[in-house]
Amino acid sequence: MIVMLVSFDLSATPEAVGRSNPSQTVEKYRREVPGLVLKIWLKSRDAPATGGVYVWESEQAMRDYLDAGGLDFAAKRFGVEPTIRTFTATGVADGLAFAQLLSQERAAV
Repeated sequence: MIVMLVSFDLSATPEAVGRSNPSQTVEKYRREVPGLVLKIWLKSRDAPATGGVYVWESEQAMRDYLDAGGLDFAAKRFGVEPTIRTFTATGVADGLAFAQLLSQERAAV
């Protein structure tokens, strides 16, 4: 599993923090993003920043999303380019579905 952490530094445009509205896009992610296991929307508690955590079935699914301009809408909405960091998931503390997917991936290796 691949975890992608996306953040938008909104210090130059702090009013943009209020432009994040997960309720407007949650169904889109459920139906239209192949390979996406989970998305969590984030809003900083102590800085003008927002972002998201994306959990992908594979690195290819993540690359396909990025290559198709998956973050372009958010970058345009916030007026800044995102910072993207990627990680390999090596464990999980809870979440049965996530744990099952991770074990299936390990079994395939």
